Amino acid sequence: MSDGNYNPNPTPKGNRVGLNDSVQTMVLKMVDGNAGATSVLMQILKKNPVDGIFTILYLDDLHVYGSDIWRYYKDVYGQNLDDFIKVVNSRKLPPLGER
Repeated sequence: MSDGNYNPNPTPKGNRVGLNDSVQTMVLKMVDGNAGATSVLMQILKKNPVDGIFTILYLDDLHVYGSDIWRYYKDVYGQNLDDFIKVVNSRKLPPLGER
């Protein structure tokens, strides 16, 4: 029986991306208007659309958004997309500023 609080787009507590979000909506929720982050997520999706969705979900689980996506990609992983994806998918990102 419903308690009146049905959420048509469930997300785990603290996450931004829901199971019913389109890819476009997922990207918009993750980037906080940051052009660098948008570029990184689009590169990830272009490389492998299905795996890219999981990488975005993992970033959401790690609560890495907006400029932090760009900073990890650019500053920590030297714009090496494969290394960035590999570490995100392992869900073991170091603190920003370390590698």
